[in-house]
Amino acid sequence: MSNNELDNLQQSVHGVFAALYLVDVETLTLQQKQQHQQALSAAYLAYVKAENLEYTELAAPLEQQLTELAQRVGNLGKQMAGRTVPQEQLQLAVDNLDGLNRLTQLLGLLETGS
Repeated sequence: MSNNELDNLQQSVHGVFAALYLVDVETLTLQQKQQHQQALSAAYLAYVKAENLEYTELAAPLEQQLTELAQRVGNLGKQMAGRTVPQEQLQLAVDNLDGLNRLTQLLGLLETGS
């Protein structure tokens, strides 16, 4: 993963986190508030781990996984930016929660050098 790709990943994760952070939770139902908190937590953790990641040469399988997840999060960020209705943004994040969690897990492995 190049420095440019890493920068794009960090920006994408930040965009997803920022979009979720700006959702007015007062407009959400109780169930949506719970989903929002779960998605916001996952996005925040991915954001912190992505910001702490430094450029490094990765083994091919890890680089492929990270590249795929970076593209997925990048697409999510673009989709969320195109929506102004909080419930739609939240649903996009909930639908992609597994990708955010997998990204966080992979970034955690890279932090520890495993």
